[in-house]
Amino acid sequence: QNVMLTAMDEHAILIPKYGPVRAEVGFMIIATQNPDEYIGTSQLSEALRDRFVCIDLDYQSEEEERRIVELRSRCESEDIIDVSVNFCRQTRHEEEIRRGSSIRGAIDLADIFFTAHGRFSDDLEPWIEAAELAFLTKVELHDFSKQKFHELMKRIAIHALSLHGQRRAGGPSGTAASQGRPAPDAEALERFKKKSSD
Repeated sequence: QNVMLTAMDEHAILIPKYGPVRAEVGFMIIATQNPDEYIGTSQLSEALRDRFVCIDLDYQSEEEERRIVELRSRCESEDIIDVSVNFCRQTRHEEEIRRGSSIRGAIDLADIFFTAHGRFSDDLEPWIEAAELAFLTKVELHDFSKQKFHELMKRIAIHALSLHGQRRAGGPSGTAASQGRPAPDAEALERFKKKSSD
């Protein structure tokens, strides 16, 4: 923190055995902020806090997240990517989750599911299994238990698959036509509805 303060206040730092390093015009420090309870974090001094401007950044849009997963994952299935992004975004809106997942959750879920199965499936259990692997370290529940985590993953998987089915059918989101997706498999949708109600 002392080094940062010198850099921000005087636009220079002193490196042992090298000497002073001066910043050019336009120099600034850009930093991210972690909660105080994270390991390895400490509170900023009053002098440092006084020199920062806080900018609140939201998550990417749904389409941007889909594009990121396409670029960063090994998954070649648009359907798997769609469900993975749906799943990840839903973790940010669950009341039982204190901290939802970043886009890394969607990337990992798409990779795990595609690697394990090679193609899209609307079977619920494989999605729950993949989600438990992908999100265990990426979401923080208010009160954690294995059973509660499993039930939560199941509920979110049902929601993500249902939303994907609606999109393919050209439902409320109206994206099926614009994205050129094929018409839904009626038998697959009926299977999913039956599994969801079990």
